[in-house]
Amino acid sequence: MFLTENKIIILLIISFLIILNAIIIYSVAKNKKEVKIFFIPIIIFHVFTMLGLVYILLFIMFIGVNS
Repeated sequence: MFLTENKIIILLIISFLIILNAIIIYSVAKNKKEVKIFFIPIIIFHVFTMLGLVYILLFIMFIGVNS
């Protein structure tokens, strides 16, 4: 499978997004005054991160089936 390197890169990008998501949530939890400004972007970001996690799980299952 020649896409293995691309899959690893995608997994790294998604894991980086998850870490970034956690940092954003932590900083917003510290500054509760600014929650209203960040609320909608965080929801959108969360949705994309969850889709990324689902994609990772499907990927792992797909790799398991192929090997």
